[in-house]
Amino acid sequence: MTRHLQSADFRARLAADGSEPVANSPSEFAAVIQADVQRWSKLIRSTGIKLQRRVRPIECVFLPAASLRFLASLVW
Repeated sequence: MTRHLQSADFRARLAADGSEPVANSPSEFAAVIQADVQRWSKLIRSTGIKLQRRVRPIECVFLPAASLRFLASLVW
């Protein structure tokens, strides 16, 4: 993955999707995920969002960053 993050083409593809490529350790990644869970849990609870269908966890991971930022802007 580190090799891909060094590729200008790969970074451009991620940027076009609104993603921000970051190379970090497994423990740093776990901390980011934990922080996201806490942040999005607060958003979901405060807006009353309800689950309409079950999704596999991997589907949530690939939600474009731009979409996540838009959702966050509605609350913060």
